[in-house]
Amino acid sequence: MIIDETVFEEVLEKLYEELKSIKLIIYELDKDLALRLINDIERLQVDKCIVQVLPSTVVASYEQLLLASLLTFKSLKDNKAVCRKTYMEFLVRLFSNRHVGKLIKKLQEVSAPKYLLITSCVGEIVAPTIGQELKLTPISSHELIRRYKMSTNLNDLLRIYDLAISNELNHDLIHKLILSKIALSYLL
Repeated sequence: MIIDETVFEEVLEKLYEELKSIKLIIYELDKDLALRLINDIERLQVDKCIVQVLPSTVVASYEQLLLASLLTFKSLKDNKAVCRKTYMEFLVRLFSNRHVGKLIKKLQEVSAPKYLLITSCVGEIVAPTIGQELKLTPISSHELIRRYKMSTNLNDLLRIYDLAISNELNHDLIHKLILSKIALSYLL
């Protein structure tokens, strides 16, 4: 099947508009605060938003989180969600893994010195204020990708995405593979 170039451009424009409707804010946390927030994650949820805490070593980029957010909101809207809880559906989409129990176990095995508090909302919703309440400073998309590209240990990231360790893998290729896996998660 050949896709008309005009149709392809329309689809890309629609996707771009949907991505622009998502408000994503990322904060850095120390491990103790992260574990307290994880234990209270249910209470932190806000309608039409995702609030999630993840080890920093399993996040490569803003685009990774933005795409997973879009697919989470889309799966909920289209009744294709694997999980009833939005913040759990986000994990399924982010890591392209519908086996939530195995996914949680993998995340629990990660021991990172820093964690990320992720808030993602769709539409005209006011983002949760937990980051401001805790006096946390947001991390920019540029800082997030800079940290990823400076990282010398990508084992947590490779393990969580089931990517084989190989000498041919570089930061850019790993990032592309991750984004591809997330994009394909909508087919789960």
